[in-house]
Amino acid sequence: MRIMIIGFGAIGQRHFKNLIKRTDCEIAICRRSQQDANKTQTQWGIPAFESLQASENWHPDCVIICTPTSTHVGTAQWAINQGSHVLIEKPISHTLDGVDTLIAKAKEQKLSIKIACNLRFHPALLTIKETIAEGRIGSLLSIRAEVGTYLPDWHPSQDYRTEYSARSDLGGGALLTLIHELDYIYWIAGEVDKVIGWRTHISQLEIDVDDITECICHHTSGAISSVHMDFLDRSYNRRSRWVGALGTLDWAWGGPVRLLGPQNQEEELWNDPHFDLNQTYIDEVEDFLCTVTCNNSSLTSGIEGKRVLEIAQQIRTI
Repeated sequence: MRIMIIGFGAIGQRHFKNLIKRTDCEIAICRRSQQDANKTQTQWGIPAFESLQASENWHPDCVIICTPTSTHVGTAQWAINQGSHVLIEKPISHTLDGVDTLIAKAKEQKLSIKIACNLRFHPALLTIKETIAEGRIGSLLSIRAEVGTYLPDWHPSQDYRTEYSARSDLGGGALLTLIHELDYIYWIAGEVDKVIGWRTHISQLEIDVDDITECICHHTSGAISSVHMDFLDRSYNRRSRWVGALGTLDWAWGGPVRLLGPQNQEEELWNDPHFDLNQTYIDEVEDFLCTVTCNNSSLTSGIEGKRVLEIAQQIRTI
């Protein structure tokens, strides 16, 4: 199987290093310049191209898009026109422009579009989803999810102001960059019919996008979810709490999934202090490659990716 990775920043390199270990794939890289392409080709001995046009004779079966958010739809349209299945790093785009056309074109050509939300493959969230589906906490009533991470600490060797996540022209901002929480709540708690929320810039970070977002969603099941996302927390924070009629599920990043009940009852459902997050990236790509042959996937579909973006778009900028 031929796989082309478009974009070779941190996430593109992660996918490449995972895929290069496989014996059933040919890999090519598309970069931003001839100099970068030559460097990659020399270092790794694989095909590398300086532009999409330069790669058109390579004919990949699958394309993994790891470029800035604002380029996702245009790049995916190119890949679909090449006859390739597409995995797009989250989110599907920064606006809804062109998304319906992209999804329709892929369907017409019987090609898959999937959105890479690797937290769907985290065993903690898989445990939470399964436990709720089994009815162990009863009907789901409320969810609180939050993520906070200090933007300049992401890539300390680089100027954070130039990163796509810091720039509106590249589709950045806390809401879109940290959209995992909206995705996994939608995945587990189901459809949303009402959204209120705000996103804004309140810190001294030199960025022209939101650095904090807060929203509340009403789900068609009746459950209420609230989500907090920020670029501000100096101590990495990611956690969620799921309150049901019979019990509560609690999980903080790096810790166990706990089932809490009356009279201080507590049961540990999952715990692995040594869990390697990279496994979620390996699993999501494996899942994507399986969709090419068996059409069975846990990944966010193009339609789901569009719906999560629609929810995000209802959050007001103030």
